[in-house]
Amino acid sequence: MRRLVWFAIGICAGCAMGVYAFGGEMFLWISLAVAMAVVSVLCFRKKKLGLILLGLALGLLYTSVYYGLYLSGTGKYDGQAFETVITATDYSQQTDYGIQTEGKISLDGKTYRVRIYINEQLQVEPGDELKGNFLLRLTAPGGSKELSYYQGEGVWFIAYARGVITVAEEKGEDIRYLPQRLRRAVLGRLESLFPEDTVAFAKALLLGDTEELSYEQDTALKISGIRHIVAVSGSHVSILFALIYTMAGKRRYLTAFLGIPMLLLFAFVVGLTPSIMRACVMQSLMMLALLFHREYDPPSALAFAVLVILGTNPIAITSVSLQLSVGCMIGIFAFSASVTEYLMSFGKLKKKSKGKSFRAKLIRWIVGSVSVTLSAMVVTTPLCAAYFGMVSLISVPANLLTLWIISFVFYGIMLVCALGAIWIPLGRVLSWLLSLPIRYVLAISGLLARFPLAAVYTDSIYIVLWLVLSYCILLVFFAQKRKYPGRF
Repeated sequence: MRRLVWFAIGICAGCAMGVYAFGGEMFLWISLAVAMAVVSVLCFRKKKLGLILLGLALGLLYTSVYYGLYLSGTGKYDGQAFETVITATDYSQQTDYGIQTEGKISLDGKTYRVRIYINEQLQVEPGDELKGNFLLRLTAPGGSKELSYYQGEGVWFIAYARGVITVAEEKGEDIRYLPQRLRRAVLGRLESLFPEDTVAFAKALLLGDTEELSYEQDTALKISGIRHIVAVSGSHVSILFALIYTMAGKRRYLTAFLGIPMLLLFAFVVGLTPSIMRACVMQSLMMLALLFHREYDPPSALAFAVLVILGTNPIAITSVSLQLSVGCMIGIFAFSASVTEYLMSFGKLKKKSKGKSFRAKLIRWIVGSVSVTLSAMVVTTPLCAAYFGMVSLISVPANLLTLWIISFVFYGIMLVCALGAIWIPLGRVLSWLLSLPIRYVLAISGLLARFPLAAVYTDSIYIVLWLVLSYCILLVFFAQKRKYPGRF
C-alpha cells in the first residue's frame, strides 16, 4: 500500500484548508481535533483514512505554525512606504515603465523575498543594495495581494520605488548568485547567436524566459494548447535526464553522480519554481532507485516531491504551476494505461503495434502521445478553465505535430551555446539550421490557433455548463466500471 501517497493527500488538504478556508488564522484546536479523529479511525484499522486524517492534522498544524512564526506581523507593513534597504538577488529586467527585479528584505529580524518595481532605468545585479523609499504590498493572506501568483512562488512582498533609488554595487562575486550569472550568460549567448525571429523562443524553451515572446506568439501557444513547452517543467527535466543518461553510457553510478548535481544546478538556473522542484525531486529519486537497485514508484515519488515543496513553503499549495504540474502527473498515473488500452482496441492497433518495424513504432508513439495528453487534460482542464478562463480543444493534434521535435530543439539549443562559446561563426550556423524547426513549431501553433473553436472561453455560462456536464458523464462512465461502454 502506498502509505506516503495517502499521507501526502492529507497534507495537501490540510495546507489548502489552512490557506483558503482559514486565511492564516491560528487553528491549533482544529488540528488537535482532527488528530483525535485519526486515533479513533486507526483503532478501527482504517489505514488509508487514518493516514489521510493524520496528514490533514499535520498540514493544518504546520500551516498555522508557519503563519504564526514566519508571517505574523507582516500585515503592518502592507501599504506602508518607508526608507529601507533591499538586496537584489537577480538582474534587472526592462519594463514599460522602468525595471523589475527580485530581492530580499529584512523586517523584524526575518528575511522575505520581494519583487521590486522601479520607475527609472537602472542597471541592477545580484548582491547590489537598493536604498530608498519603497511602498510594500503584502502577498500573504490578509494583504492587498491576497491569494496572488506571488505567494505560491514564495514572494511575500511587492515593493514599489518612491523617489530616487541609489544602488550600492556588490564588491566581488558572491558564489550564492552563480546560477543567476550563469543564466545571464546563457541568455546573452543565445541573443548573440540566434536570428531575431527565433531567439525569444530559444530563450523560453531552454530557460523558461518568456518575457520576449511576442503577444501573437504567446497567444497562439496558449490557444493551441502547447504553451507548456516553453514553461520549464517536467518535460524539460526528462529531456535533460535522457541526455545525462546517454552521456553516462547508461551506467547507473555515473548517471547519479553527474545527474543529481546537474539537475540541481538546472533548477537553480531556471528558478526554483514549484513545478521545476517537483520534476527535479522525482527525477533524482529515479536516479537513486537505479543506483541502489530499488523499485521506483512514480506515485510515491510524486507524493515525496510534494511533501518537500510544502515543507519549505506550505502556501505553495496555491501555486498554479504546482497544481498544473501535479495535476498532469496524477492524470497520467490514473488514466494513461486505461486510455492506451482503449485506443489500442480500435482497428486492431494492438496487433499492428507489435514488433520493431517503423509502422509499429509510429503507432506506439502516436497512441502513447494521445493517451498522455488526454490523461493529463482530465485533471488540468478544470484548472485551466478556472485560472485562465480558456480551454484548448485542439491541443491533442497540436501536441502530436510539435512535441516530437521539441527534444531535438532543446538539445540543439544547448549545443549552440557550447559551440558558440568555442567559435561564434560555428554557433551561428547551427542556430540558423535550428531556427527551421523553431519556425515550424511557431507556424503550427499560429495555424491551429486560427481554427474555428480552437479554444473555448469560460466567460460564457454555456461553456461552463458544457464542462460540468462532460465531467458528470465521465464520472458516470467510471462509476459503471465500463459495463456499458456504449453509453459513453
